[in-house]
Parts: sequence; C-alpha cells; structure tokens
Amino acid sequence: LTGRRRAFDGSVSLPPYGSVVIVAGEGAGAASALRPGAEQELDLSGGWQVTFLGTGRKVSMETLRSWTEDAGTKFYSGVAAYEKEIRVGREMLGAEIDFGAGKPLPSGPPRQAGMRAWYEGPVRDSAVVYVNGRRAGAVFAPPYRLDLTGFLREGSNRLRIEVGNTSINGLAEKSEPDYRDVTAKYGERFQMQDMKNMKPAPSGLLGRVRLVAR
Repeated sequence: LTGRRRAFDGSVSLPPYGSVVIVAGEGAGAASALRPGAEQELDLSGGWQVTFLGTGRKVSMETLRSWTEDAGTKFYSGVAAYEKEIRVGREMLGAEIDFGAGKPLPSGPPRQAGMRAWYEGPVRDSAVVYVNGRRAGAVFAPPYRLDLTGFLREGSNRLRIEVGNTSINGLAEKSEPDYRDVTAKYGERFQMQDMKNMKPAPSGLLGRVRLVAR
C-alpha cells in the first residue's frame, strides 16, 4: 500500500492479487468498497407465491422445484409469475440477481430429427424480472444474472419473475393425432416426430436464486 492518491478515470489496472480502494468525493453519496472477489448476498430461493397465468392456479413454493413435480402443473405450457417481498440494505442497492449456474450434460447418441444443447440451465426456459413494477430485464442463456442497479430501493421491494417454458409439456399430455384421413386424401406429405414417447420437460426456476453485491 503506497498511499498514493489520484483521480479515478473509470479504469483500473491491477497486478495479480492486487487491490485498490475507491473513495467517492463529497456530494457523490456514501462511499462503499468491497474487497475484490468479496460478495454480500441475500438468498431468495424460498417463500415464493407462484401464479400460473394460463390457468390462474396459485401455489406456494418454500423450496423451488420443477412444475412437473406437481400433478396440477405437470403438463403446463405457458407463463408462471413468481412473486415475493424482500428487504434490502443500502449496501445491496447495486446488486444483481443470480439464478445459479447450469450444468453440462454428457452428449447422447445422434438423433434422427431435432437438435438440443447438451446443457441444463437453472431457468427453464426464460424469465423476465420486474422490480417494484418496473421491467429490469430478461434472462434465457448463460450467464443467468441480471444487474438490478437503479431498480432496488433501500427497504421493502417487490419482486416478480415471469417464467415461460416451451410447448413440449402441453404436447406431452395429448395423444398422437390420427393422420390417416389426411394421408389417404393428400398422400404422405410429412412424417411426425416421435410424439408417442414425448415427456414433459423440467420447467420453472430450478437453481439457487440469490441477490449478490460484488
């Protein structure tokens, strides 16, 4: 530590394992500096009220789980709104919401039709985040994080996360259509994918959701 001071121009160059302290001047608000790599977090994984917007069904989720684990939502395709109240201190006003990391999957055998990424995300399959009624942004691919600076306020905040999945779950509930009459009249113009063995896919928020100030 040299004690040398200079005006901050918005850029910092550090040697390996180096550090710097940034101090806000008068009128710039309270100074706050976290050590490089340090984090403060608020766990948001429990206590959600979830409304399935397509049906109006409401459930409480003390622990996040896939919609497919409940009989009433196993075959639901659409959007569900996760809502809760949180309280944050001043040190968290520049935080981001972190939905957790996904995990790679071992690649399977070649498929005759279709494609997929060999990766399971913590959000299935996309989410739009609202803070105090304002749209903060959306996540649908790694990294599953969103900066909430300017949206959070000290004290009570209302979070709403609208999560949508794909149509696979709804299709999995239905029997395979009978195309014999169509084929007899027009010939075999297409071949359906293997819908007989279609299963509902994991849906909703599946990871550990945190509010993180770095």
